[in-house]
Amino acid sequence: MRFILCLFVFMASFCIGYAIEFSPMSATFDGSGDNATQSFQVYNPSSTDKAAVRLFIGDRSIDVDGNDTFVENEEDFIIYPPQMILQPEQTQIVRVTWMGNEESSVERAYRIIAEQLPVDLKKRESDGKASIRLLMRFVGSIYVVPNDASADIVLESSYEDSSDDMVLLFENRGTAHALLRELSLSITPHDTDVEALHFSSEELAGISGENILAGSKRKFFLSLPDDFAKNAFDIKFSYDNE
Repeated sequence: MRFILCLFVFMASFCIGYAIEFSPMSATFDGSGDNATQSFQVYNPSSTDKAAVRLFIGDRSIDVDGNDTFVENEEDFIIYPPQMILQPEQTQIVRVTWMGNEESSVERAYRIIAEQLPVDLKKRESDGKASIRLLMRFVGSIYVVPNDASADIVLESSYEDSSDDMVLLFENRGTAHALLRELSLSITPHDTDVEALHFSSEELAGISGENILAGSKRKFFLSLPDDFAKNAFDIKFSYDNE
């Protein structure tokens, strides 16, 4: 069975004089064979300073409220080298190999983390204990996807909370994650005296573009006019699932 691994990396950086560069921004893996291993580059752009880097991968989960967490996983991938000290303007090739179960029928979500650390990794504090100060972190999304996997997004329920906002509960009943790109929403009240509401992607900031992992649910809040708060309604939505 052929698997596809998609890697999307975004960078969270702290106030330092320079930051490492990590590429490529995406990669495709097979569950076995030559394409089960891919090469990445870590580059130190500084002309004067060394850079210490650590890379690792973790199992990813996103709960119903959108809290995105990961637990380090040392079994499903091999990263070589996992740690390095880069000389000024040096590029290091890093090989990442998928070692997990290629028979899975459901997409697996991971985080890949590249952390830039001080070259003096273990600086002693006044109490004699070693400490490591994080300078910069890349956080990437890895998906190991069976070639027949697909998302199936449904609006499981919609209701009003105590503040009269509508609560939308989306569920992904499919086998691959979905990004709610270009999401649009129409709300049609049963009361024919009240006009329907239509929300574009721009009007659904905080909902449109959000990630729903395979088998997961996400909850979102939507403010409505007062005359909608007391009426029954039907909801239809669409998004770009390509």
